[in-house]
Amino acid sequence: MKSFLQGKKWVWLLVLFLSACKVELYSNLPEEEANRMMAVLMLKKINADKVPIKSGSVAIHVDKGQFVDAVEVLRQNGLPERKRDGMNELFPSNQLVTSPAQEQAKMVYLKEQQLEKMLSGMDGVILSMVSIAESKETNSREVSQPSASVFIKYNPEVNLATREGEIKSLIHDAIPNLLPENISVVMQAAVFRYSASVPTPIAAAVPTSAETAAHRPAKQPATSSFTESADIRLWLFAGLSALVLVLGALFLLRKRER
Repeated sequence: MKSFLQGKKWVWLLVLFLSACKVELYSNLPEEEANRMMAVLMLKKINADKVPIKSGSVAIHVDKGQFVDAVEVLRQNGLPERKRDGMNELFPSNQLVTSPAQEQAKMVYLKEQQLEKMLSGMDGVILSMVSIAESKETNSREVSQPSASVFIKYNPEVNLATREGEIKSLIHDAIPNLLPENISVVMQAAVFRYSASVPTPIAAAVPTSAETAAHRPAKQPATSSFTESADIRLWLFAGLSALVLVLGALFLLRKRER
């Protein structure tokens, strides 16, 4: 029995040691969205775990050394999705009576949310924002025309700029009495701060010594490889230090039990 308990201690200490190497990336995610995020991270060779938490939602944990890359990769793919209010949030069943102006403002906001969701469904869209200015009747009884402004940040790998006409058509058909000239669309290509490393292709033929001497490039400082090897040595040293501390703690515990 005593050996069994000691074995369990080893298991728990090992679990704690391994979990200490990971950090929480996102939490309170629905299962479907978490699966999409996991798929994107796996495609980029980022080590991630899906951890169930309370209320049926899940969290995603990644290695400490890949945290920045994980955040940037998900941002490039528009994940996690921006939370938007729906009909139930804007018009709860137990709310007090509101003024017609407040009801109209809520309806405009709801329409903006719906259009943003539709635009986010297009391939390559990372972020979409829509602002609608409804028509108003002035003191001179002149009715101002409605207008709409659209901002889209998109993945530069997708040529979304060619679909500006489709985007304007979608906005035009969704807002009554909106003229095409009153639609403003701004599209911005996202700046990627992360790019996967591409392996160097192997040469098809081995050059001769003369060709090698003629086309030999100047030597470049091996700063990158030196930095990577230094990082690896640092992580190995940290892991070994933690393991030594765990073994020392176990040794003291066993000594006290005796």
